[in-house]
Amino acid sequence: MAVAVGAVSILFVLPLRSEPKDKEFSKAGMTITLTDDFLDKDMVAYAAYYESPTALVCVTKEDFSIFEQAGISTDISLAEYADLVMEANKHDTAFKEKDGLTCFEFDSAKSGHNYSYFVAVFRGSDAYWVVQFGCDAESYNALSEDFIKWAKSVKV
Repeated sequence: MAVAVGAVSILFVLPLRSEPKDKEFSKAGMTITLTDDFLDKDMVAYAAYYESPTALVCVTKEDFSIFEQAGISTDISLAEYADLVMEANKHDTAFKEKDGLTCFEFDSAKSGHNYSYFVAVFRGSDAYWVVQFGCDAESYNALSEDFIKWAKSVKV
């Protein structure tokens, strides 16, 4: 009987974790709806960076002026932009259209860990945007629908 009482007592002492709630984040001209378990962190390499216990979101903004200086038209399609991003980052994959998103996926190994990424590209009024969603490779299948949902919430 003491074991049962102890177990019941633990339930009242430990706070119950509720499901994460949607939370909107805005930075550098982009807005995204994630969940309230994400934290907004500063990372020099990114226009925005968000991290949760299970996933991360890295946002890159590439102003049209960068393309103009390189002699590249800013009238390229999102598919053409995705190809440029994949080529520049040496990703051997192809872009796809999924749920209205121009996106691609890739895997990466760092320090003995395997990671998987879902990447969506967007065009704003003055820049192209790359939004990367990443997690441990083992968690990717469980999180991939969330990544798509979050990507569809992006406003630039």
